[in-house]
Amino acid sequence: MVIKEKRKRQRHLRTQPDQSLGISHIVVFPAFLALVGLGVYCRSLNGPFIYDDFTLPFYNPKFPTAVFTAWINGVRPMLMFSYWVCFQLSGRDPLSYHIVNLFLHIANSGAVLLAVRGILAYAGISEWQRGALSVFGFALFLLHPIQTESVAYIAGRSEVLSAFFFLVAFNVFLYRAGSIRWHRSLILLALFGCALATKEHTIMLPILFLLTDAFWSVGSRIATIRGNWRLYVPILCGCLAAAGRIGWVVNASPSAGFKGAGVSWATYALTECRVLLLYLRLLLFPVGQNFDHDIPWASSQSALPIMLSVLALLTLAIIAWRWRARFPIGAYGFAVFLLLLAPTTSFIPIKDAAAEHRLYLPMLGFVLIACEFLLHLSRDKKWAFAIAGGLLCIAAIATQQRNSVWASEAALWEDTIAKSPNKLRDYGHLVHGLVREHRCQDALLRLEEVSHRLTPDASLLSHWSFAYECVNDPADALEKLQASANLLPWPSTYLNMARHQLTLGRTQDAVQSLNHALRLDPHLEAAYVMRAGILEHEGDLLAAAHDYGQALRLNPDNQGASWHLRQITVSQQNRSYLHSP
Repeated sequence: MVIKEKRKRQRHLRTQPDQSLGISHIVVFPAFLALVGLGVYCRSLNGPFIYDDFTLPFYNPKFPTAVFTAWINGVRPMLMFSYWVCFQLSGRDPLSYHIVNLFLHIANSGAVLLAVRGILAYAGISEWQRGALSVFGFALFLLHPIQTESVAYIAGRSEVLSAFFFLVAFNVFLYRAGSIRWHRSLILLALFGCALATKEHTIMLPILFLLTDAFWSVGSRIATIRGNWRLYVPILCGCLAAAGRIGWVVNASPSAGFKGAGVSWATYALTECRVLLLYLRLLLFPVGQNFDHDIPWASSQSALPIMLSVLALLTLAIIAWRWRARFPIGAYGFAVFLLLLAPTTSFIPIKDAAAEHRLYLPMLGFVLIACEFLLHLSRDKKWAFAIAGGLLCIAAIATQQRNSVWASEAALWEDTIAKSPNKLRDYGHLVHGLVREHRCQDALLRLEEVSHRLTPDASLLSHWSFAYECVNDPADALEKLQASANLLPWPSTYLNMARHQLTLGRTQDAVQSLNHALRLDPHLEAAYVMRAGILEHEGDLLAAAHDYGQALRLNPDNQGASWHLRQITVSQQNRSYLHSP
């Protein structure tokens, strides 16, 4: 009898998850916590561009920033539109980019509050518990240190902005009365399209809708899903089209897909079993956070740890399934966590096995698990509030400390290298950060240290040359560039060699380096300009004019090349006039 009454109550709540949101729960406490979030993240607001930020189009000086269509022509137009807005505000100053990321994160935390409140209503949780736990969910999503990478990293905009559209759509889905009508379906389709146009992993949104309908349905699951056909039929057609495009994008990527990642799908899937446990550990005990985790690929030598990881994950999945009736919120949260991690942590290879920003959206599932834990921890409100408050204080302090690392490029890579000392690529980024902070001798000392343990590759040798250039030592800088070119003949390496050869007075060697660079890349504008300058200085005005002309064909906005070409033209005209009879 009690069970029947409870189910009747749940049926009413599931029809209308929450129509009376208390003002104190929705405004007062979250507003206070949002101010705490601003204080926690303020250290990273002046952080510089880092790592993948340098690959964003607007950072490229050749990118046509004045052409709006150039911004939104790629595979993620909504993401690039958001960068366009920031570029209008502050150009290449990173401050506005950080501020937008932070405010999107606060908005996402508010969306998580509403989503948690709706799910708790589906579970038949009492009003005061819904209010308290939803605010706790807001704070946990906002203040957990694992979120730092997505918020403090300018390239992490793809995570926070896609999550914004995703979470808003999820709330539109949750807060409905009865079956979905056409107007709501169109809103959901529009939000889903915006999420996909920001980042492709949000393709899991329709599956989350299906999971939610199936998990929380009181009667027939099929009947519940059929009742929402106005959403599922058009969204299925959209997903088929989106999946094809996403497959093409992933396969064309140099860092993902079955070709670009450089690892087989089976090896990647087995490795991700260990990564999943790492993610769970970082969510529970966020100690040892790392911007570039050093995760070895699965091999015969790691067969036992992999099997243990698979066994542990299967055990957790079985426990969640068997106890879904007793702990429905936690079981549903675990399913959501796995579902939202699936695009990056399954069998589609990505060059890097683990990245903390991939946990941003799946944090929704972890928040629900944490709410289940608090719900059953103690029936005494004082103990529950004390434990929740303590956990959130610890999380806020840890996040603030993690943000202090993100405030400096050199500090971030020092921290990364301390935890992943055998990842050679990180040392080059450390040198870049130290040179930007004018700590050139520190950069040279670190390079000397690492060269005794690891064999420098072409990239690190190039960074080594920048460190020597920083201390005004062109001879040693040139030596490192020559060693880099012997390993990997990049056009830019020969261009930099020419710069140092000119500094050392080796003009002919500089011309040969520029010729080599242009053979490797005939579209290297800077090489034409530099060679034209040498030829102009030597008096070969005809050849210089040809190179300036080539540079202008590549970039008509090159004012320096245009000015020099005009000067040469005027000079030749004057000569012709003086020698005319």
